[in-house]
Amino acid sequence: MTLMENSAIRKMEAEDYHKGFLDLLSYANKVEAMSFEAFKEVLERRVSIGAQMFVIEKDKRIIASGGLVVETHFTRGGGKSAYLSGIAVRQGYRGLGLAKKMVLFLMDLAKKENCYKTTLDCAEENIAFYERFGFEKRYHHMGFYSQE
Repeated sequence: MTLMENSAIRKMEAEDYHKGFLDLLSYANKVEAMSFEAFKEVLERRVSIGAQMFVIEKDKRIIASGGLVVETHFTRGGGKSAYLSGIAVRQGYRGLGLAKKMVLFLMDLAKKENCYKTTLDCAEENIAFYERFGFEKRYHHMGFYSQE
């Protein structure tokens, strides 16, 4: 069995702090030092707004992650949309299908929630990867960044 087939996706838990979760995110994001207590607080806040966070663990290390936020709108008769975030695979485990597994898992959750669309933001070099799942460039994402 391949690593992709043998890897279980599970909900993120506070103890993942000690299994290198923040380190995993640091390859593509600015990650500052955070205490375990602060990490637990952020996780609790994210969960309280409905964010679903998932990880893949191997040998007591988090090797992949992904998140899903479902939002209900006033438009489309209360229609829902999903946003994927935090898709990351630890160096040394890339190219083994873990990101594909996570994306398909999250898209399936969005489908079960009856979301009319699923969106994400990604780096230019990752566009082709997401296009394989049917994602397409539409509109223009804009952001106001008060601190860099």
